[in-house]
Amino acid sequence: MCQIRNDPAFSYSNSSTSSNTKRSSNPVLTRKVEVSAQSNTRVHDSNNRCPIHKAGHTLSECRGFQKRPFQDRQRFLREKKICFRCCQSNDHISRNCNVNVKCSICGNNRHVSSMHIDRPPTSDKISTPKTDEDNGGELSTETVSAICTRLCGNMRVGRSCGKTVLVDVFSGTSPEQSVRIYAIIDDQSNHSLATPDLFDRLGLHGSQKQFVLSSCSGSSTMVGRYASGIRICSIDGQSTFDMPEVIECDSIPSDLHEIPTPDVANAHPHLHSIAPYLPALDPSCKVELLIGRDLPEVHHVTEQIIGGKGEPFAQKLPLGWVVIGEVCLGKVHAPSVINVRKTHVLNDGRHTTFPLCNLNIKVNDVQDHIFVRTPADNKLGPSVQDRQFLELMQRHFRKDENGLWSAPLPFIQPKPQMPNNRYQAWKRAQILDSSLRKDSKKLEHFVTFMSKVISSGAAEVAPDEIPGECWYLPLFGVYHPKKPNQIRGVFDSSALYEGVSLNSILMSGPDLTNNLVGVLMRFRKNRIAITGDVEQMFYQFHVDEYHRDYLRFFWYENNDITKPLIEYRMKVHVFGNTPSPAVATYGLREAVSEAENDVRSFVTNDFYVDDGLISFADKDDAIDLMQRTQKALKDNGNIRLHKIISNDIDVMKAFPLEDLGKELKDLDLCSDTLPVQHSLGLSWNLQTDMFIFRVNDDEKPITRRGILSTINSLFDPLGFITPLVISGKILLREVVPPGTDWDDPLSIDHETKWKNWLKSLKSFSCFEIPRMFLIL
Repeated sequence: MCQIRNDPAFSYSNSSTSSNTKRSSNPVLTRKVEVSAQSNTRVHDSNNRCPIHKAGHTLSECRGFQKRPFQDRQRFLREKKICFRCCQSNDHISRNCNVNVKCSICGNNRHVSSMHIDRPPTSDKISTPKTDEDNGGELSTETVSAICTRLCGNMRVGRSCGKTVLVDVFSGTSPEQSVRIYAIIDDQSNHSLATPDLFDRLGLHGSQKQFVLSSCSGSSTMVGRYASGIRICSIDGQSTFDMPEVIECDSIPSDLHEIPTPDVANAHPHLHSIAPYLPALDPSCKVELLIGRDLPEVHHVTEQIIGGKGEPFAQKLPLGWVVIGEVCLGKVHAPSVINVRKTHVLNDGRHTTFPLCNLNIKVNDVQDHIFVRTPADNKLGPSVQDRQFLELMQRHFRKDENGLWSAPLPFIQPKPQMPNNRYQAWKRAQILDSSLRKDSKKLEHFVTFMSKVISSGAAEVAPDEIPGECWYLPLFGVYHPKKPNQIRGVFDSSALYEGVSLNSILMSGPDLTNNLVGVLMRFRKNRIAITGDVEQMFYQFHVDEYHRDYLRFFWYENNDITKPLIEYRMKVHVFGNTPSPAVATYGLREAVSEAENDVRSFVTNDFYVDDGLISFADKDDAIDLMQRTQKALKDNGNIRLHKIISNDIDVMKAFPLEDLGKELKDLDLCSDTLPVQHSLGLSWNLQTDMFIFRVNDDEKPITRRGILSTINSLFDPLGFITPLVISGKILLREVVPPGTDWDDPLSIDHETKWKNWLKSLKSFSCFEIPRMFLIL
């Protein structure tokens, strides 16, 4: 009952009810909590100074803090770990806050005055600040009605179609560069809206303005471009219209299931006649335009077909025929995802969202199948961000004009505003420059690496003009222990500036990497083993051009160390970005989506990041699959699969020398001894078809840190040397008593035990395990 009473959705006021009546019916006791500063808490009392100005006022009274944008206020409280409700304490969160607060502006008891949001009138409209030149340059407000609302109930409903048409859109100055999209015709909006992607594809660079998007679910401050000169044309070329000024907005509903198709018309006898005039669904086109009442000519109905009660009807508009209403026969076309949002608007203008109602019954008409196990029983479902990531990739992952795959950076939504960190990246670049000039060998390796990056087209000189936000990535180099003469440049996407980093506002995406043990187990299954590697896998997938300014960095002009540092920007997804592995894996599988089943299965199930490992009973099958996989990746994305290695000489002879592993190119495969290959952390002797395990001879200090480092250096994903590893871990617990510091030396007795174990380990300095399973 307390939980129900405390829900603000149930609070209401009734002016006709007297105060005596209110006191006599269901009284609610309110407990006031006094704020105090005790030694064991971190609560800011009224005498504490403002953390921003260090002045004699609290943060809840700070007018400077209140003038900041609401998102900046939220970010500040989050960084300082201060309660969002009382703005005083950092030892609890808002839902556990018991402080008695009240806003002096709106009287609300859910926030203090400094967290008040100035809301527009409750008419669900978009208010846009605009300068009125006729009014002496004062700030006026342009009012734009809210976009169309789509409500989804927790019920079994059919598929519903609306006024969505396929059109060609182009800029008035470039009619030859038209793009085909879907457009919503919405007579409930008095202003036309377009997605950021459409703005970028048409090359529109209008001025940016801030506006407040308000609907029944709340208000949010947004920034969008305004552009004119857009023209829209029906796909038959019969009707062309000049669009009025269009606002950039990324909240346009995009549901391709609501688009009428010929199949929809053919399913209803009274709509058969319009089926030839409805284009088939084009999955490559997205809903990117919403046409409001500011272009009334598009809304004219020239012809209409009406059916019976409850049946869909059709209208002929200047841009084509549309079908409106439920189109599923029997209304059994249930959506795969159902969202329920029940919103209640309180008297003070706030909105509360009720939880999903669980009072519903789903009846399964298939008997005796309730407890059937499915492959997904023990799998974790995707998170909200994982679903958003996959939806973004499905909408925007595409080939560019050069036939290369391109994808945007997956920013979290709503995307926070980023500061300009150019100065930080410039200082890091100067530090790297000083370090490289002190180490000529490292400088040579770094210049060689960057030469490959720039010559391959993965990076370009950044343009001077920056149309929007940008971000600079500090650059540093790392060496692999087994490759001392080869450095890899890594972009520091986790570098913080004013509490923000590029990785902090990017979705990492789902874990699409296959299980390493499963890949290796299948690799041991058959006699003929073969492996391949994707060349520069991350660099095979470009970043959409409008996101490349978030990947700027400093390097020497023309890769010449005698020239000054200038601004470059990466054109591809880079090492260091958290979503890059998910983007690359998703793209690799997308590149073979139209290939044969065995090719798709090989890439989807037997690749660990960029390494593909598989085994066959017959050498011809191994050659055939690898060659078809090479062709599929090359033809559908210009992705190269090379470094082919096999334990069978005839298999390797079937491939050109440039496609073989680096150590095999200069060998005579028939007479020379085949070298040991390294793949996924394992050493594979091609000559004997054995996995080789070598114990590192590096002497570690006999401390807790040194012992743990020695044990963890034994990489054994398949558990071949598990008895040795477990005995070492047991010994670690024995020789390191609780409370021992990481670098404290061991006692004489414990040191002797450890040296004896280490001596027994080194007696197995090199031993081999058959790659193929032993069949007894």
